[in-house]
Amino acid sequence: DYGSTLESLVARRANGIPTNRLFVEKALEDRRHIEVQYLVDGAGNIYCFGTRDCSEQRNFQKMIELAPANISPELERRLIEDGIKIISGLISKSSDLAHADGNFMLNPYKGAITVEYIVDSKGNHYFIETNGRYQVEAAVSIMSTGEDLVRYRWEVANGKSLKMEKGEHVKIFPVKYCVIESRITAERYDSATGKFTPSPGLVTNAYFPSHPDLWVHSSLREGEEVPYQFDPHVASMIARGRTMREAMELLKDSLQSAHIAGIDMTVQYHIGRLNDALRNGATPSGTALSSLGLPGHAIR
Repeated sequence: DYGSTLESLVARRANGIPTNRLFVEKALEDRRHIEVQYLVDGAGNIYCFGTRDCSEQRNFQKMIELAPANISPELERRLIEDGIKIISGLISKSSDLAHADGNFMLNPYKGAITVEYIVDSKGNHYFIETNGRYQVEAAVSIMSTGEDLVRYRWEVANGKSLKMEKGEHVKIFPVKYCVIESRITAERYDSATGKFTPSPGLVTNAYFPSHPDLWVHSSLREGEEVPYQFDPHVASMIARGRTMREAMELLKDSLQSAHIAGIDMTVQYHIGRLNDALRNGATPSGTALSSLGLPGHAIR
């Protein structure tokens, strides 16, 4: 119902901003959330670390991320090139501000930056925003390229530049692996209703498996209290493989081996999503596995 939806949005907005004005955007069906990861140094050089598919979301939070995004080489090229144009504009604008009178403390932009898009089923892309930082899903780009983005960020912050061909100002790092990440939250998942319920409490046991192609981000330890006041995201498990199927199977096996006691976690939800996807020959975002890991993505 358009009318009731509009009224609900106006009421929600009034709680934060005292205006009833709204932007109405184009409705996109079968859309995906695709990101491109960049790093900018103090000399204005731009480094690209590939694409990510972050379509699986709930409550405005990403739940599953994949790299590289399963898109055509042509669309991948357009997203990367448009991101470079956006970042070049930011560099130019920040440089102008840095040289303006009274802005002696400002510097031209440098650091990590993610450019985010919505992509529809026809391959059209729409800019959403930029994020001037490394996000949680940056780990996916680190594993897919094999590059140490954290170390590079420190080097850039200290005035250094990465290796670049003479006369070039843009470098695109090749993707070497297919990667998938599951964000685990302290919630109870009801498969019958599809509902998630907060599950704070005391962790009485915490075990995550280890594997050369698995990266676990978590501070969960036996005796740790998970409070209810904060974001329930308590662990990320990231797996890589020569193909996306290989990465997904490793992640599924690793999730099945993980053991957390004392609180409920969404491990079973992620196992179910992976089982369904593998059974259907697709990724969790619904794209065919058969088209992942092709030469267009420089997988080797």
